[in-house]
Amino acid sequence: MSSDTFGLELSFRTVSEAVRRKDDVLVVIIHWFLTKSGFRCIGVGDDKTLSGNENGSELLPSGWSDSDTYSLRYVYDGDLFILRGVHADDTIIFNLLHTSDLNVSNLAVNVSDIVANTNGTLERMVPAHISLIERIRKELVEPVTKKISSEATTQTPQPQQHPNHPALLEDDSRDPLRVPIGAGRPGAIPRVEYVFIIPFNYGRSDLDPLGIGGPSRGGMLFDPFRGVGGMEPPGGLPRGRVPGARFDPIAPPGIGRPGRGYDPDPDHLPPPGYDDMFM
Repeated sequence: MSSDTFGLELSFRTVSEAVRRKDDVLVVIIHWFLTKSGFRCIGVGDDKTLSGNENGSELLPSGWSDSDTYSLRYVYDGDLFILRGVHADDTIIFNLLHTSDLNVSNLAVNVSDIVANTNGTLERMVPAHISLIERIRKELVEPVTKKISSEATTQTPQPQQHPNHPALLEDDSRDPLRVPIGAGRPGAIPRVEYVFIIPFNYGRSDLDPLGIGGPSRGGMLFDPFRGVGGMEPPGGLPRGRVPGARFDPIAPPGIGRPGRGYDPDPDHLPPPGYDDMFM
């Protein structure tokens, strides 16, 4: 007997007196595979409720083969499952119901083609037992247990990665709309790997409108007097100018005459007290 069927011979030995029909042979094999997969039997019947005090077992309960139809209750991962077997001509149809979401799987077996005898070795009773066990796995068990396994995997907390982890930057670095790391900080210079996103650093000053990073680092507000060495308007600064405050010239540099006004002086006939800074 192969290692894939380990324990199946013992299962038949424990219920040999209850196996009287060929259908019973199939039930024993299905029960063995369920218990091998982690299911535990809690009795016969089709009650869809759990009290919480059930003691699961690897053994088939008494009376499991007394009826023409089969109905066995199992617990798997805290959920209730019901295995039913019903005849349809020469075929027996098994259903495994997951009661919490009513998901059900089906396995139809032609009894006369699969089961040769009701006693003897496994090879004598079910010559094609390997293919039958594979069908039980794919058609009866996996369809109602894969969802449970996938939900458990989804709920498993994943370790958090640092924002600068290469796995997170790999795809984002290809995004032309991505803002370089540190670009929002006044005076910050983008890292080398983002130069292709902002060629020649164009637009750098737009991220530092106040020019906090220095005269060469930005400042989208034009100030002609922040250049190297400073710059004064023609005729000097007006009276009352606060030292260090910005001054917007009213004409291009080099236009006008020395002194207060320009030529022509737009205020050549000012009102009395025009030079009063509080007017």
